[in-house]
Amino acid sequence: MKTPSLILMIIILCNLSIPINAQVLTSRQQKEDFDTLYSLLCQVHPDLFMYQTQKEFEEKHDSIYRLLNKERNVSDFYFIVSPFVASVKDGHTNFAIPATPDRIDYLNHGGLTLPLRLKIVDDKIVVDFPLISCSMQENDEITCMNNINSQTILSQLYLLLGAEKGNAIKENQLTLYLSTLLWYKYNWGDKYDFTIKRGNKIWKESLNGIGQIDALPVLKAKLGKSLPQFSYTLSPDRQTATLQIMNLYQLPQLKQFCDSVFSVINREHVPNLVIDIRNNKGGSSAGVDMLLSYLSHDAYTLYAKTDLKISSYSKLYNKQKHPETYEEIKNLPDGSLFAIQDSSVAGNRDKADIYKGTVTVLVNETTYSGASTFASAIKKSHAGKILGETGCPNVYFGNYMSFTLPNSRLEYYVSLNKFYE
Repeated sequence: MKTPSLILMIIILCNLSIPINAQVLTSRQQKEDFDTLYSLLCQVHPDLFMYQTQKEFEEKHDSIYRLLNKERNVSDFYFIVSPFVASVKDGHTNFAIPATPDRIDYLNHGGLTLPLRLKIVDDKIVVDFPLISCSMQENDEITCMNNINSQTILSQLYLLLGAEKGNAIKENQLTLYLSTLLWYKYNWGDKYDFTIKRGNKIWKESLNGIGQIDALPVLKAKLGKSLPQFSYTLSPDRQTATLQIMNLYQLPQLKQFCDSVFSVINREHVPNLVIDIRNNKGGSSAGVDMLLSYLSHDAYTLYAKTDLKISSYSKLYNKQKHPETYEEIKNLPDGSLFAIQDSSVAGNRDKADIYKGTVTVLVNETTYSGASTFASAIKKSHAGKILGETGCPNVYFGNYMSFTLPNSRLEYYVSLNKFYE
């Protein structure tokens, strides 16, 4: 895995993404951006109405359009239009959480931020670690901030991101940008009044915000080290090997890891294998097939079918990434749906150099996208058993493109494909 550059690390630690240029938007600019957003969604997304009716979608559009009648800053515009995209309930179709110029200027000129690193877990706001000396410690629950109940805060933040199932897949993204989002929404910075719960104990504590010059050294010390994306452990009795796979998109690294590990566990005849893909956000179908190829399995297909919405954008995407699909769709009319039939992968149980022991795959609600597809393929191919439930239903969206609105410069992503497992 590549080590992030110092600049990138500082951006991440400051809860900032790439800055955008526009700051105050006129009514006309907002409407232009919203028209662009609406048009792109309708052109590109394969099924906007899987979780809502067309009438409901149009009513949301009209309601938002009526709000765009006065000047507002970019962050306020983001809070208006982001829930519209999130209503599609597609974890790949969302706005990127922005870093606006006023936020960057505020922090660069002595503005204050949260004195705690907070995280969102299981619909709760909890302490990850304090940035200053205080009575709070890791995993204390914050039930109220500045007289606003944490559940109220979360209910508003969850609206900003889409997901097919529950809120678990949203929580990591919201955690990364929580301080920024609280500043946008409530203008919090100087002072924080917390209500804290630890077991049966409940108490209140007030803390002043801190500047970036004080926050960054603590954040770097705690978060600066990259966790390994692929790791392997062997139980003391040498009966169970456990692989932790955090992504399925770093294909060269994944292959190198699997070549090394499986040569050991096959040579030593380790009878049990656990593949831990909890919190794995996904990757490519090639990564799924690669990992499964090391295991004994029957024939399988990843997807029963895949719907692709035909547009100039999907043609460009497939021309660059999937030339064989592009040849099939290049002359099809925009707006039509094209069904891609997945080819079958042959079984491999007669091969000698694959793992033939007992396989268990661990998943959770943040096992998503390609990682969820891997779990599904394990079932289809009878390669092992699954413990847990993933964050994807049997039908979900993916293969997204990024776009930027012309005036606000807000970045957003739209899925091209609808996958049927």
